[in-house]
Amino acid sequence: MVYFALLKGIKSSGKVVYFTAIFPYVMLIVLFIRGLFLDGYQEGIKFYMSADVSRLSDAQVWKDAAVQIFFSLSASWGGLIALSSYNKFHNDCIRDALIVSFGNCLTSFFAGFVIFSYLGFLATEANQPVESVVSSGTGLAFIVYTRAVDSIPAAPLWSILFFLMLITLGLDSEFALVETLLTSYMDLFPQHRKKKWLVLLVMSIVLYLLGLTMCTEGGSYMLDVLDTYSGGWNVLLIALLECIAIAYTYGVCRFIKDIEVMITPTGCFPAWYCFKYWWIICWCFFTPLAVTFVMMFDWLGYTPLKYDDGTEFQTWAQALGWCCTLVVVVAIFIAPIYHFIRIMLNHNGTFAEKLGVFINPTIDWGPALVQHRSLVDYVDGWVVDPNNPISEYPTMDMQPPRYETKVDFHNEGYSSENL
Repeated sequence: MVYFALLKGIKSSGKVVYFTAIFPYVMLIVLFIRGLFLDGYQEGIKFYMSADVSRLSDAQVWKDAAVQIFFSLSASWGGLIALSSYNKFHNDCIRDALIVSFGNCLTSFFAGFVIFSYLGFLATEANQPVESVVSSGTGLAFIVYTRAVDSIPAAPLWSILFFLMLITLGLDSEFALVETLLTSYMDLFPQHRKKKWLVLLVMSIVLYLLGLTMCTEGGSYMLDVLDTYSGGWNVLLIALLECIAIAYTYGVCRFIKDIEVMITPTGCFPAWYCFKYWWIICWCFFTPLAVTFVMMFDWLGYTPLKYDDGTEFQTWAQALGWCCTLVVVVAIFIAPIYHFIRIMLNHNGTFAEKLGVFINPTIDWGPALVQHRSLVDYVDGWVVDPNNPISEYPTMDMQPPRYETKVDFHNEGYSSENL
């Protein structure tokens, strides 16, 4: 399903998402209305709205909260960058960011009312307190909530609708994750664009085979390992490095001007002017400090993964989880180390000059089209037309370092009909 939805690129997947994104909202509203007619629903909602302040000292709570918001927003997972690359250059990104952020948080908040209305009903039926029936992870969706739905009239209908909603939510996540892999691969190897269908097919088959391990008798435990280690503090580390790269390496002032070049013709510019200094403070200080705090809190309070009965996972399972974590971390440093070694070996000059080549963008960095590159007037030595730099630099000695990369316009966001 994911393969055929992504086969024609962002256009085909965008049409499918009209259903897979809207249907869960319809089902949440329907299930919530049905839950309000169940006995004991108010007990579940009361439990949901009550706060246990003592849990704030639990490192696992902070890590789970941070990873959840990062995953649901696709922040530091690559999905936002990959999908936004298909936007038009002058896109109202401020509006999109606000809608996605608030929409995501409000949806999660509303979904809590839906879930706990049924948990309150289940607790009333079992004559137990709500906290005794609350579960986390796969147990909540596939055991506890299923048992609650099975206890109400017309149970098969509500079960089908509930799991159909879960499937559509899973497909939405898969679309973003696979599209991220595909876009990254195509940007890295543009010569394979003509064989995109084959690349996508290979990716889909590989990911399908890897996912089959979740369907075995130990699939839930494998899911716990991957959920705990693959998307844990390593995602927070990516976020921290992104903030450092943008704010202190690339330069937050240049980043701000890049955004203003894109959004000036749109209606969001006044709002951006009011809040941009708040975002600068967040990128430079608040976000790095908060992410570092959560990571340190998680490291200091680390406990091995355990089964439901309190027994720790086997050593090899823990090692497998840590390998999943370290693969993500090591991959972050492989590319810069490779380029650093290549520049040191292939470029003449002093170490400082080579280091300057290493930390400076390539000649074709920036907007893909010349008409958009001409809007940049705040960068010294900026090349408007990377494919014809001779006219801007009369002598070869004056030209900035040029690598074997070149501008590629085979991005669907820059198709002739979009332009």
